[in-house]
Amino acid sequence: MASPLLPAEVLLSTLNTVELLQSMFPLASELEVSSSSLLPLDLLRSSSSSLEAAPPPTDTLQQLSTSLPDDLRLLLQVLLDDQDPALPLLIEIVLPLRSSPSSFSPPSSLVLRPPAWLSRSAFGDLVETIPPSEGGEEILDEVLALVDHLREIGPSFVPPPTPEPVLGGGVFVEPDENGMDRVWFWFPSISTKCYRDDMIRMGPVWKLTGFLLAGKPGILCLEGNPKAIDEFMAWVKAVSWSDIPSFQKKVTERHRSPMISTRLFTGMVEITNLINHYGHRGNRGEMGEVRKWIEERGVGVDVLGKVLNLGPTA
Repeated sequence: MASPLLPAEVLLSTLNTVELLQSMFPLASELEVSSSSLLPLDLLRSSSSSLEAAPPPTDTLQQLSTSLPDDLRLLLQVLLDDQDPALPLLIEIVLPLRSSPSSFSPPSSLVLRPPAWLSRSAFGDLVETIPPSEGGEEILDEVLALVDHLREIGPSFVPPPTPEPVLGGGVFVEPDENGMDRVWFWFPSISTKCYRDDMIRMGPVWKLTGFLLAGKPGILCLEGNPKAIDEFMAWVKAVSWSDIPSFQKKVTERHRSPMISTRLFTGMVEITNLINHYGHRGNRGEMGEVRKWIEERGVGVDVLGKVLNLGPTA
């Protein structure tokens, strides 16, 4: 059973807070209403005039009671001054709409999300620099204070730039005193698009190249610094897959070529749509086509067999 709605005046105050935040951070790249909060926010706006009545109409309260979630959630992107715009910090703003078991009027809260470009330990250090809330502050004041703090202290946590790849021998070679590895991962199944998109979008943050084949099974190939590969896969499991139970986070490293001197891929790409599929659900990739695709890029003929645990392919 859903918890009771907060009083009408509190709901109106929450709506006013959202509108003030949107006026303070007007760019779409700055403040975003989470997808789960878009319809509730529209409903709250359309009901605002009724909520101002004393008392509010019963039918309005009943509609809101059956339709509104526990809270509204917004994402505020903080760009660090004079830093790479690809390295933002994200603040999740949580504005309650209902009471909770522990509080009739739960407070609004701010949650700093772990960025992909920052290690877990460094993120913990960053969080420790944030002054504790004094209590009783308006959420707008807390947001502005946190933004100012992050813009002041955040640049000191930005990792040093990685040397840009240079062109050589027809493929990209990354100067790296620790060398590069090419690592192949096997998934019993991977299909959810947001998880696939995370890998393609975030791999370059760690200066990784390679490809992803979704389906049953799935294959991920990564080229780059060995530590970067390990950190990226740790991020995938801890952040991208944070809503997946640990026993379902199934991925296995099947083959590693250490100390490679050249990259065979120039970026991160998903090849699922390039390969024919079969099976009842059409999610089994034609591995003969996968083998041909990777061989055209210079991968040895026996690698796919090792990844699939089939032994050498003929």
